[in-house]
Amino acid sequence: MLDKSYDFKKAELKWKKFWENNKTYQFNPDDKNRKKIYSIDTPPPTVSGKMHIGHAFSYSQQDFIIRYKRMKGFNVFYPFGTDDNGLPTEKLIEKIKKVKSKEMKREDFVKLCLQTLKEIRPGFIDEWKRIGISSDFNIIYSTIDDRCRKIAQQSFLELYKAKRI
Repeated sequence: MLDKSYDFKKAELKWKKFWENNKTYQFNPDDKNRKKIYSIDTPPPTVSGKMHIGHAFSYSQQDFIIRYKRMKGFNVFYPFGTDDNGLPTEKLIEKIKKVKSKEMKREDFVKLCLQTLKEIRPGFIDEWKRIGISSDFNIIYSTIDDRCRKIAQQSFLELYKAKRI
């Protein structure tokens, strides 16, 4: 018998647990039973405090493609990342911590950003898991981490040397 009202929070938790326990979206680079690797790595969502309908709308489109490729037998590489650089992050930290970046030493503000993002990122990522985005949440990256910043800087230098910027 169905309940009189649908408890979406209960359903989200049920399916989130199922997907995690069954490793439904886990990427395995050594999987020889599947076709070649198919990857989508788009600009990750900005950690803007809470997920909003714009996030869900834009990422549901690529998720649709990823699910289709998975059904077609591809070994899907779909990591999850967060965009933690730039003005949106600066404004978020100023709002949450009630500070002004211009009134702080740069290194102190960067340290505050890193600490605050470390605190809020798990909740933000959990919201994505709950709506069922089929990323491999065992592979999570952040645009503010040292590895990503180094890659971005190297790419910029290569483009600059090639006179493309």
